[in-house]
Amino acid sequence: MSLSFTTHDADYVPSRAPLREGSKTSTRDSDQSLSRGQDQSFDPGVLSVNSQSNVVYRKNDALSLPTRSRKSINQTELGPQMLKVASPMDKQQTFETPSTGEIESSRHRRENLAEENARLRLELEALWKQKEDVHDAMDKMLSDLIAAQSGLEEKEAAMNRQLGVVNEQNIQLERLRQTASSLSTELEEKRITRRDIQQSSELEQAVSKLKTEIREKDIQLRERDHILREREVDWKVELHALNEKLSQQQRRCEDAVAELHELQAADTSQAKSEKAKALQYLQELQQLRADISEKKVEDNSQALDQLKASHAAELAELRRISNFFKNNSERLSKQIKEMMAENRVLKESIGAKDRENSR
Repeated sequence: MSLSFTTHDADYVPSRAPLREGSKTSTRDSDQSLSRGQDQSFDPGVLSVNSQSNVVYRKNDALSLPTRSRKSINQTELGPQMLKVASPMDKQQTFETPSTGEIESSRHRRENLAEENARLRLELEALWKQKEDVHDAMDKMLSDLIAAQSGLEEKEAAMNRQLGVVNEQNIQLERLRQTASSLSTELEEKRITRRDIQQSSELEQAVSKLKTEIREKDIQLRERDHILREREVDWKVELHALNEKLSQQQRRCEDAVAELHELQAADTSQAKSEKAKALQYLQELQQLRADISEKKVEDNSQALDQLKASHAAELAELRRISNFFKNNSERLSKQIKEMMAENRVLKESIGAKDRENSR
């Protein structure tokens, strides 16, 4: 059977204002207010109980009005809407004072729950710190990827310039061939005379020398063209492989960012639910302490067991959520380390190609 009672002292039960959503105030202030609420002591000797109406008064209030009965005080000061009609069983209800051991046990349980809440709060702060570190590492990794992409574009531009030089040399070779052909035709068309023998001999020597130079130049250009084509094939293969790796890393980065956003949303909703649970828990502790101090708790041990069981389940859920965030943070850190190692390998490969091309 539950008992209802009222009091005229507004400061008798410590209250806690609800936290605003998005407030940056640390929950440490709420813990301090909780500890102050737990340290407050109540003097049951200053209260008196009216068994006819189940209303609690201060003894000083009753003594200050000797000419008025308690029943008239209840009806005039509190009003009829605040009074509850007691049944015959309520009139015969006797109250048992909780033992000192039960009070101490309840106090120890409250202290343990407060310490557990503080520890979980520290774990959540550590998760926030790890999440910020993940964001910083991902920003650095994206900047490295952009720099690597710029280097690849520069290499491709240099290769295009070299191909342009090769094309120009091929054009010059074709012009030399046309010149040699025209000279040969001119030599064949001219009539050889004795007077022109020396000139013809010199012309033939010049043509022969020119053909030799053309053949040598042709051989050199073909060798260089062959080397450039081989390098072009190698560069295309390497560029394709590097582009594939960069694409994979970009996809992994996008997946990691999406997962971080999901974790951040889940963490925010979890923080809101934890604040609501903490406020509800504080109200239950305040109500229980008020009941113990006023000696109005019925079946105190059963209520304490129920409170312990409910908050043990909440603490288990908080541990599970904390472990979930911790495991995800470790997995993301491992992925970021792997991607950074791959970026270093790509940078070394690009540096080696740069040194080879500079030679």
